[in-house]
Amino acid sequence: MIYHETTIKGISISRSGSVKNTVTDKVLKVTKRGYFIHYGKTVNLPKLMLETFRGFNIKTGQLYFIDGNRQNFNIDNLEYKTKLGKIQPPEEPKIISIIKFYFGKSEMINVKDVFKYRMQLKIILEQRNFFDKNKNILNINVFRDYFSIDTPGYKNLSKRNSITINDARRTVYFFLGKLIEDCENDKIVKQ
Repeated sequence: MIYHETTIKGISISRSGSVKNTVTDKVLKVTKRGYFIHYGKTVNLPKLMLETFRGFNIKTGQLYFIDGNRQNFNIDNLEYKTKLGKIQPPEEPKIISIIKFYFGKSEMINVKDVFKYRMQLKIILEQRNFFDKNKNILNINVFRDYFSIDTPGYKNLSKRNSITINDARRTVYFFLGKLIEDCENDKIVKQ
């Protein structure tokens, strides 16, 4: 069996969910609920598996066992879903209407010019004090990072913020939807 190093010193795990203490070279016992003890601390094996093999930390959200067997800790049986759920992409015409409201009706909007498009949205978000108003909402920093000068794609956004690519996309969709909703309430965009 091949074991892979984890972020926990002295612990390696296999893709099937076996845990090995590399100091003592002994396989550790994992409880039915997926925990093991290392130096007196309880460690959640499924979370460690996702961190080790998929490269992201679980901060919020929920673990799912694909086959329904909560004792099958194989990495191919583990899935992570956030509390964001399914979120629809924002309506592009409404985003364009918001940009035209702030930058003038004659402003040519090219959504394929990613840098200009995001920088215009960033200016609008700052003028509306959007980040401060929503500072207590989960993943607002991910959304802020989306507007950084290097305009990261969802893949880079996920790596930089230790979330899945889908969570990065959902986060951007969620907050752009919130911006549209706020602008509809302010009568900037028609509902």
